[in-house]
Amino acid sequence: MLFTDGLDEWPHAILDQELKYKDGDVIRMFGFSMGYGTGQLPLLHWMACRTFAKYS
Repeated sequence: MLFTDGLDEWPHAILDQELKYKDGDVIRMFGFSMGYGTGQLPLLHWMACRTFAKYS
């Protein structure tokens, strides 16, 4: 589980590292954005697509 306050620089690096060393385990990241002025967040969409999950 990953929680962030909107820092777009590092969550994708953590995901890439986990996917690199997953040893056959399934990793799926479901992106969910809420709050004032969030709008579309391309990084959350990319992380969900990278792990065959969903973004809402």
